[in-house]
Amino acid sequence: AFARLVFARTADPAPDLAAAVELAPKNPKVLYAAGSAAADPGEARKRLQEALDADPRFVPAYLALAAVEERDGKPAEAVAVLRRGVAQLPGNPALLLVLADLAVAARDFPEAERGLAEMGRWK
Repeated sequence: AFARLVFARTADPAPDLAAAVELAPKNPKVLYAAGSAAADPGEARKRLQEALDADPRFVPAYLALAAVEERDGKPAEAVAVLRRGVAQLPGNPALLLVLADLAVAARDFPEAERGLAEMGRWK
């Protein structure tokens, strides 16, 4: 199932993703792929959170989960997801940049400035 996902590029990956999750239910990359492809925000949240439970340092899952929350009209939840990511990976530039972007969109310029300043300290 996973090989078909990577090499075959079927029109509807859902059956292959479901099979891949059954074969590797704790693999953060498989869970991330399933969450990223899910059309339903609830299913996307579930799979992306499972990816983070499997690997709390998996940055793409934080970014994807924050995007799901933002698209679903829940910017506060998106910020909370990114803050959890920054707590796991202090100074991570990808997480901080998206967090700053959300802060600017919410017109919270002090928060955006803090995030960008922290990004400047990342080594």
